[in-house]
Amino acid sequence: MLRAPLEHTSHSPLSLHDHVLVRLMSLAAVALLHVARKISKNGFSDKLVDSIVTILGRDFNQCCSVLCLPRAELNTSELVEFLQKSAVEHLTTYRQLMARDFGSVATIVTTDFEALYAYKRGDYQRCLQLSTQNVHTLFACPMWRYVRCLTVYSII
Repeated sequence: MLRAPLEHTSHSPLSLHDHVLVRLMSLAAVALLHVARKISKNGFSDKLVDSIVTILGRDFNQCCSVLCLPRAELNTSELVEFLQKSAVEHLTTYRQLMARDFGSVATIVTTDFEALYAYKRGDYQRCLQLSTQNVHTLFACPMWRYVRCLTVYSII
């Protein structure tokens, strides 16, 4: 399910296919996170297998090694981790598509979901690296000087 980063090409209008792809990437990610939450909360069921097959489609083969085990040997935490990682990959691809097509009118960071996932896994160094990269990207934005920062002190 690992997806290669999208090539940044010159700005061109989104085709109908691209619009559908962008929406599907984000919807699939949310669905994967929902299934992962249900599995971690309520355990595994055949109905959830059907949901996973529907969401992942041809990418389903990558999680078969986890799902094809007998129910007694099924490692639900490994499956939840796989689903969460797949969701992050879908969301990252979604951000890359948005940056590719709208990067000329807005600054869009593409690794924010990866940073959150690194934090969730306890990989704080990677989280810091990605977050710092995102902040630098946003500060380099030409429109930045027009954006007012809301600090804790300005709230009080």
